[in-house]
Amino acid sequence: NPNSITKVGGALSAKGGPNVGDGGQIETSGKVLDIVNIQVSTIGENIGLWLLDPTNVTIDNAYATNLSNALNTSNVTVQADNDIYFGFNNGITKSSGVETTLTLDAGNDIDSNLAGTQHAINGAAGSPLSVTLKAGNLIDLRRIKIDAKGGDVIFNANNIQAASEAGGQWAVFADNIEVD
Repeated sequence: NPNSITKVGGALSAKGGPNVGDGGQIETSGKVLDIVNIQVSTIGENIGLWLLDPTNVTIDNAYATNLSNALNTSNVTVQADNDIYFGFNNGITKSSGVETTLTLDAGNDIDSNLAGTQHAINGAAGSPLSVTLKAGNLIDLRRIKIDAKGGDVIFNANNIQAASEAGGQWAVFADNIEVD
């Protein structure tokens, strides 16, 4: 259904064994994803994955809060068929737990220039966050700050726009930075 909306709320869990196996995978699919008050856990011997795969997504403050909470216990991948827009100003901030990875994968563009505000993606002291931004066309970094706190940062796109405009700024802090 081209007008479908998938609404998800509550606790999602996929747990592997405490001594053997991955934490499992949770997949949340739909043309439009409406995620509210999510608690995600994919803990096992290794951290598992929460995969969200909408057609397009604007990561607003509520969406960013859900991603922040999930990153404390899970790797998170947002895989949009077309575009990922940053419309948050609270930040995506991991606050605790072992190192996890946030992957934003857009079939077309990742646009951080929405709403004219700086967007932060952060790990925490002692709780690194690796970040991968992948786009089929453009990654716009003009208004983004990534502080991985010891994690790695990877950019992969045909075009990466990083020049600051008037009032815009960008910064990346990581142990390793890779640009493809």
